[in-house]
Amino acid sequence: MKNINILQKLIGIVYFFFLLELVKSLIFSVRILFGYNVKLPVSINGIELTFIDGYTKIAIALLFIGLLFFIYSIHLLRKIIVYFVKNDLFNSEVIIYFNKTGKCLLASSLLKVVSLGLFFVAGQIKNNQNLKLDTHFPLICLALFFMVLSEAFKIAKNAKEESELTI
Repeated sequence: MKNINILQKLIGIVYFFFLLELVKSLIFSVRILFGYNVKLPVSINGIELTFIDGYTKIAIALLFIGLLFFIYSIHLLRKIIVYFVKNDLFNSEVIIYFNKTGKCLLASSLLKVVSLGLFFVAGQIKNNQNLKLDTHFPLICLALFFMVLSEAFKIAKNAKEESELTI
């Protein structure tokens, strides 16, 4: 139980810092999307923006939505850990939260990849610039892992309920 408490505190700290990042990103995104003065060039995720056009605005909006999905997945992990601390592992809420966490992580990483494609189409990414697509692969794998874990917990819950009925 000591490890789960450490994990709970770490995820709480990470959640706090991502909420701060969300506020910063919201202010930045609103300034760009609605045409407020933004000094160019500006760097987003290692991509240096030299001009703002429609594709760039859509890509920035998708990045922000992806950040929202990612922060919501961390929020769901915090809820799961509360059930784990209570030793209520096979609660149906845990199964739902694992599945939602996986879907949110998957949506977040796919939105980031799509936004990279839009940056490329807009001409913001040069041909020789590294797109860093390999950083999204582990997140996609983690998302699929949470979805599989959800199914495993569902099967285990059903097996537990069946074993309780036979006694």
